[in-house]
Amino acid sequence: MTGQRWVLLCLIIPLAVIAGLRTRSWRYPLVSILIVVVLSVLETLLKSLIPRTYSVGGRDVLFAEGDAYPSGHTLNAFVLGWVVLELLVVAVPVLAERLPPPRRHAVSLVAGVVAGVGLTLADDHWLTDVLASWGIGPILLALLIAARPFQGRCPS
Repeated sequence: MTGQRWVLLCLIIPLAVIAGLRTRSWRYPLVSILIVVVLSVLETLLKSLIPRTYSVGGRDVLFAEGDAYPSGHTLNAFVLGWVVLELLVVAVPVLAERLPPPRRHAVSLVAGVVAGVGLTLADDHWLTDVLASWGIGPILLALLIAARPFQGRCPS
């Protein structure tokens, strides 16, 4: 399962290209691709450690089959939601004032929580799948924000 990654890529790709053209830099498209690939690998690794079936099947099989744990949709909402917002303020600079960094961080956190609640209520994930992602997602987001992937390094 790819979560909603393909849907988000429909936003990320054009925004990254526009941001790259506006700044005349390959940084935005390349960093966006890198983040998506690293998150995909990380999700695949995490899901392989604790295989679990989806709740929609009505039976909870743990450590034998499935790839529901943790919720990739929820992790994508935290991390890739932030990427979309970061690219959006570069691609459409007029939005930068309305979406300062703390607000982009907060919106990404809310997106992860809302995605998890929705997935649980829709019976697409067990609550514990979402809880795991609620624990992992904000940590990944904080690490990504601290790394400042879309900003150049200051010369020493």
